[in-house]
Amino acid sequence: MSTTLDAAKTRAGVKLARQVFLLRLLGLGLGAVAVGGVLYEQGHDWPAWALLFGNGYIWPFVAYALSRRSSNPRAQEQRNLIVDSAMGGLWIAVMQFNFMPSLLLFVTLTMDKLAFGGWKLLPRTVGIQLLTCALVSWMLGFGFAPESSLPVMLACVPHFVAYPLTVASVTHGLLQLSHRQRLEITKLARTDPLTGLLNRGHWEQKALDEIQRFQRSHSKASLLVIDIDHFKNINDRYGHLAGDKVIKAFADTISSVTGKSDSAGRYGGDEFVVVLPNATIAEASDIAQRIQARIREVDIEGGPSRLLSTSIGVAALERGIDTLDDWIGRADVALYKAKAGGRDRVVEAPSMTAAFKPPIPSQ
Repeated sequence: MSTTLDAAKTRAGVKLARQVFLLRLLGLGLGAVAVGGVLYEQGHDWPAWALLFGNGYIWPFVAYALSRRSSNPRAQEQRNLIVDSAMGGLWIAVMQFNFMPSLLLFVTLTMDKLAFGGWKLLPRTVGIQLLTCALVSWMLGFGFAPESSLPVMLACVPHFVAYPLTVASVTHGLLQLSHRQRLEITKLARTDPLTGLLNRGHWEQKALDEIQRFQRSHSKASLLVIDIDHFKNINDRYGHLAGDKVIKAFADTISSVTGKSDSAGRYGGDEFVVVLPNATIAEASDIAQRIQARIREVDIEGGPSRLLSTSIGVAALERGIDTLDDWIGRADVALYKAKAGGRDRVVEAPSMTAAFKPPIPSQ
C-alpha cells in the first residue's frame, strides 16, 4: 500500500514539475530578453551573455531533468525555485538595479514562489534572492543605475504581456480541474459505487424531503421498494461477479424507466428504492410494471439464462405516515406480499382508509 502511495506521489510530482517547466522556460526565456537589453547597453563581454543564455534557455531543461529523476520531485522543484531566486538576485545586481527589468524579475519570481509553495516558501527564497543580490553587488562595486531607457522597457514588454496571460491560462485550467474533481467527489459521496444510483443516505434524504413537503402541502408522492427475485440462487450458481452484473443491470433498467425528478437508490444488497414525487399510487404502479417489463428483457453475459424478474412493493405517502420508517415499512409489507404471492409482481400497500388491493400479476 505504501509503495502504491509513493508511486502516486511521484507521478503527481512529475506532473507538477512539467507544469513548472513550461512556465520556467517562458518566464526565464523572456526575462533573459529584458536582462539582455541592459547587458547590451552596459557593454558586457561574452561571459555575462553565456551565463544569461544558460540561465534563460538551458537551466529550465536541467531543472526539469533533476525533478523527473528525483524520488521526491516536489522537494527537488523547491530547490530549483531557490536557484531561480538566487539567479534573479544576481541579475538585478549585474544590471545595477535598472528599475524596469529588476522590478520584473522580483515580482515574477515572488509570484512563482507564492503560487508553488505559498507564504511558507516565500521568506526563504526572497531572503536568498536579497542575499545573492547584495553579495554580487558588493563584488561588482555597488553599482547603481536605476534609470530604464526606452529600448530596455520595450525589451520587458514581451514578458509583461505573455507571462501573466500564460499564468492566468494555467490557473484557469487548474480551477476547471479542481471544479471537476469537486463534482466527482460530490457524486461519489452521494452515489453507490457499483450501481451509480443514490446511496442510502442520499435517497433517504430525498424521501424525508417528500414527507416534509407532504406535511406542509399534502403533495403526492409514492415509494417503490424493489427486490431481485431469487438473487441468492443467482449468486450461488453463477458467482458474485455475475451477481454484480445482475445488480448493475437492474440499476441501469430502473434509471432508464424513472424520470429526472425521481430518486432511484440502492437500499442494500439486491434491493432498490425509488422515490416518486408527485406520483399517485396508480402512477407509481405503472412505473413499477414498466420496470418489470424491461427487467424481463435483460440478458446477462455469464449469468442466468432464464428470464430475470423482480418483486415490487408500492406505497403512497398519505396521512398517518409521519416518519421515513413508516413509509418504507408500508412498502416493505407490500413487497413481502408480492414475494409471498409468487414473485414477479407488483403489490400496492392498501390505503389506510381503504380495503387492501390484490396483487397485480405479471403480464
